Amino acid sequence: TCGPSQSPPPCSWYPLIDGKGIHLPAGFAGYATPNVITNKQQSWPQEIRLQSSDDASRWKWTVGAFWSLSKEISIEELQDKQIIPFWNALFGIDPQDYFGPYYSCNGQGTPGQTLPDCDIYLNNNQVHDRQLAGFGEVTYAFTDQWKLTLGGRYAKMSFDLSHHGDGIENYGPDYATASQRETSFTPKASVSFPADANNLFYATYAKGFRPGGGNAPLPGYCDGTGGLEQTGYPNGAPLTYNADTTQSYELGAKNSVNDRFRIASSVYYIKWKNIQQSVYVPYNCGLQFTDNLGTAVAKGFDIQADLVLGLGFTADVAFGYTSARYSESTPPPKPLLVQAGDAISGESAIDGGPGTNPPYTVSVGGQYNFKLAAHDAFMRMDWEYTARNHWLAGVQDPASTQYTPQTYPLSSTSFASARGGITLGNWQVALFCDNLFDSRTTINYQLSQVDANNPAIAADPAVQTLQQNAYTWRLRTIGITATFRL
Repeated sequence: TCGPSQSPPPCSWYPLIDGKGIHLPAGFAGYATPNVITNKQQSWPQEIRLQSSDDASRWKWTVGAFWSLSKEISIEELQDKQIIPFWNALFGIDPQDYFGPYYSCNGQGTPGQTLPDCDIYLNNNQVHDRQLAGFGEVTYAFTDQWKLTLGGRYAKMSFDLSHHGDGIENYGPDYATASQRETSFTPKASVSFPADANNLFYATYAKGFRPGGGNAPLPGYCDGTGGLEQTGYPNGAPLTYNADTTQSYELGAKNSVNDRFRIASSVYYIKWKNIQQSVYVPYNCGLQFTDNLGTAVAKGFDIQADLVLGLGFTADVAFGYTSARYSESTPPPKPLLVQAGDAISGESAIDGGPGTNPPYTVSVGGQYNFKLAAHDAFMRMDWEYTARNHWLAGVQDPASTQYTPQTYPLSSTSFASARGGITLGNWQVALFCDNLFDSRTTINYQLSQVDANNPAIAADPAVQTLQQNAYTWRLRTIGITATFRL
């Protein structure tokens, strides 16, 4: 409902914000809710190592120990002394009727539930990470060309989280703690064969380990049918998640022909177990947490080449292919968050965006170096292309409990830039143009909750329109840079 008259949507103030600006109800000009975010990190790392010093020996070795302590503090506060009249102006109700009796400010609200400075939202998380490790590596040269390297690292790690949430818009107060202790051993082995000064071939194996951690509790509106139940977590999101590990294998070569043509190539296979992955909680929640999902395999190859064409012209090209997909579904008794064949989501998988990596990437660059009025000058162009990923992420898979029907695959992208400059003594002055062809392709997006005040929903309740934030590159940008080198 809208305002004191309790009239049905669409409301006269809708939307509060859009591409044309902010639209506030009468009497609230200049209304603001100050948001203070404090992030602090303190780290104390120490390492000691011993290594061989005889360059003539066929044996080379390194041993050492590592210790670290890190403390992270993250505090977010929203302060609003007008929250009660503002809610009444918007919806015709007291915010306590919606959030519950957790607020007292300016003599209004529930006595005994006062937060300083009228904090309507407080989220305070303090984390400690500790690690103690020993490591060693030895290399033996069978001949002047064949070398074998073996190494390993053993670590003990601990983690603890202390959470305090409060304020009416955070359904507070609430407190939670979480802790985790783990050990890991990560070996590695490599063989290298430099056939001559221009050709190197190698093979490597390595195990990777990422420590587990903790999740700050999700707010109360995510509980039950607010999203967690539909996602498969009726008892709430987990406060901790475990480590994940990788086993990686790589074959590669680095070759050069007459110092005019250089090429580096590799093929790899990575098995990734117990993957730490962000789980998006749709419906009324619109937030996410980290949990361990299934097992995946990433395999592919890449080639990079540099070519000196002569007469001041050089070129470089790179091509890569990656297939990064789950090979096993989320194991029971967890819900089916991903199934075998789904694509792995990367760091950009936030708020309903798929965040999948492109299977193919291509980049091409060319440069012309020349003299201009007896000064060194250059002109350069670069072009990058990423292919569309046709494999579904978890949020796109109808079989997944985190499926969001409104998600869509990201298209292929193409991005070009140009640059040209001249060196004048210790100065280099360059003119540049980024996003040369003014591409506006969507490169990532976020989906939020259904907006019940949207006029489209008011006209047809069957319509499910999510708020969407789409991202693209900065529009074509032309500028000039000046660099001074001592």
